[in-house]
Amino acid sequence: LFRSSGFGTDEPASPPRNEREQLERLICRGLLTKAKEFLPAVTTRELYQILLYLGCEERNLCAYTFAWFLMQEKEDAELHYIAYRIVTQAWIPLDMKGCYATAAFHLRRAMHLDPTNVKYAEHFLMLHTPPQHPTHLIDDDEAEAVARNALSLKADTYPHPADWVLQKLGKAE
Repeated sequence: LFRSSGFGTDEPASPPRNEREQLERLICRGLLTKAKEFLPAVTTRELYQILLYLGCEERNLCAYTFAWFLMQEKEDAELHYIAYRIVTQAWIPLDMKGCYATAAFHLRRAMHLDPTNVKYAEHFLMLHTPPQHPTHLIDDDEAEAVARNALSLKADTYPHPADWVLQKLGKAE
């Protein structure tokens, strides 16, 4: 589907066939205000698929920029989650400095905006590392609080990242 729009190929892009392709092209050209005009033509799920594809598969920074652009108007937990996914799947493998801190920032904001969505807490806990680790960004007290909250929201799933973090901290019940 996305390959037909010319992204990720050496072939010249053909004219866009629909609003979704037009949206993709505008994002990749940095024409974000114009791209925003096409949002009513796609579902929220399609927008997230576009941003994840462009950001993670194509490693195109414009996807992250568009998510950030949209958050400037209306901050949204799911957009923060998409930004986190782009950072962790596209940039961490490139060994770019600040990726883990940026990922943690986006998940903290997502948890703040939607504290009942356990998905954000689960992903946040996966970033927890020991203090001696070079990517240590989440102190043990914060990790414990997030883990306990996550378990209270989703106690029926085992094994759960929250269980693992509490065991690692020596605070499992």
